[in-house]
Amino acid sequence: MAKALSSGWDTPKKIGFDMNKIFSSMERVPETKNFIMLAHGEEYDKTDGRKGYRLKTTGKMVQEYITPEGKFDIVLIGKSSYDDTNKKVLKQFVTNDDGVYSSAKSHKIFPNVYINNDMGYVVDMAYAYYNEPE
Repeated sequence: MAKALSSGWDTPKKIGFDMNKIFSSMERVPETKNFIMLAHGEEYDKTDGRKGYRLKTTGKMVQEYITPEGKFDIVLIGKSSYDDTNKKVLKQFVTNDDGVYSSAKSHKIFPNVYINNDMGYVVDMAYAYYNEPE
């Protein structure tokens, strides 16, 4: 923390360089392994005037040149909402574009746009989809 400001404009370049190292190493993970990346998201204004949601990064280099969501086959976005009927908070994943979370994608692996926040279910469904006989 004491040296956080000492590198000036080199910091965003270093972040971009290090993010590239992470994504490059992901490509070397054997296909028999599950690779799950968790990240914070951010809301942004899309060019068509709608709101979008994407992986939060620092600096334009990572977002504009790497486009983190494009490195993944499946992108799920966590969503919380309040269920007035049952008086409880619902924790869900958005699996495909629902008009707000346009970066969500799952190749229609899941039967619904919203699913319960359950990574075991996600892994099981992805395994079944990618290992289904052609």
